Amino acid sequence: GAVLTQHGYLARALVLEAVDRFGWQRWGTPPRSEANVFELGLLRQMATTLRLTRRRGRRLLITATGRRMLADRERLWRALASTLGGTDEFERMVAELAGLRLLDQPTSGDELATTLTPVVVAQGWRTPDGPVTRQDVQWAFGRRRPWWHVLGLLDEERPVREGGEPAGEDRIALTPVGRVTMLAFLRERAISPRFDIID
Repeated sequence: GAVLTQHGYLARALVLEAVDRFGWQRWGTPPRSEANVFELGLLRQMATTLRLTRRRGRRLLITATGRRMLADRERLWRALASTLGGTDEFERMVAELAGLRLLDQPTSGDELATTLTPVVVAQGWRTPDGPVTRQDVQWAFGRRRPWWHVLGLLDEERPVREGGEPAGEDRIALTPVGRVTMLAFLRERAISPRFDIID
């Protein structure tokens, strides 16, 4: 297992190795700790949720489930595909719609929210303040998007001007792995039980 720092983070050498290997460097200076690399935080959270790892004191250990999944990569991939929508049912529904849209064609984050909002409203989703808004849909997709990015499912283009300022809307497409993984997630959604409350 990995030895953790006093504050429960991965050792800096391991963080730097991960940043270099996966291209997570976003600033001119290397990260000081795991806390500066949100991708590692997402991975650790998901590993805990899937019971792939557990913490014992200052050690991060792989569980028996984690070892089995490492030995069966398809099983691990299917488990990861099931996480694309998170645990909140509203986010899972938005992820499903966003996945269907991205399988059809690339889009932008703004365009995606604009396209999906009427569909979500037509399904009857509401907040305590009234019908779901475009901002609610954008927020829900925004919570899923970083995780999809970490898994390598998205090809994201952010056009910039010469000075580094944004030059237009971002374009989001599914990578080849993203398409296959999204189809697995949608299949799981299609066959999972749905519980409707009837008044």
